[in-house]
Amino acid sequence: MKYLYFTIILISASLSVYSQGENNIWYFGSHAGLDFNSGSPVALTNAPSTFNLEGYSSCVSDSLGNLLFFAYESYVYNRNMQVMPNGSLLGSWQFGPQPMFAVKKMDEDSVYFIFMRDVDSNSLNQNPKGLTYTIVDMKLDGGLGDVPPGQTGIPVAGALQTKDILTGTRAQNNKDAWIVARKFKNSNQYLAYHITPAGIDMNPVISNS
Repeated sequence: MKYLYFTIILISASLSVYSQGENNIWYFGSHAGLDFNSGSPVALTNAPSTFNLEGYSSCVSDSLGNLLFFAYESYVYNRNMQVMPNGSLLGSWQFGPQPMFAVKKMDEDSVYFIFMRDVDSNSLNQNPKGLTYTIVDMKLDGGLGDVPPGQTGIPVAGALQTKDILTGTRAQNNKDAWIVARKFKNSNQYLAYHITPAGIDMNPVISNS
């Protein structure tokens, strides 16, 4: 779990340069949470009883630090700690260091992409999707947010064989964003997908290491 917490801190720190309060609330572990809005971490004890994980989560707040939603395993919860009406089928759950990451749609403040790694291609799943995304629209369900019908588990082109490790950052123009995933197994290639107001560029920048 130390590795997981370090990963969360590293990713949140990399995004904090460009954000204000969007990363100020975290939920993780066994019903645990932290609120950084005051400048110092304050424990949160209002996580739902079903929130008990040894893996990862992705939490999103608005620019003022007010919680919007958080996702873990195959579920996305609204700010009232309830699973969104269509938020229980994000994809096949997979434990890993960071197989889930949320990014705001560049031209629409109320819409978010949740990127998620489907199960590995050598597992029991006969039809793995690799890297996928699900859309959350905060205008739905009276402002509590929901997943629009048919907008769950959409495969990202060229990312079938990717590991359960994701990260993301703002682009140099401080408007666009990048999602980066590593290729599966023994590959040393990284796939970087550019997210712009036009959507997700399905032609990744491929880097060797």
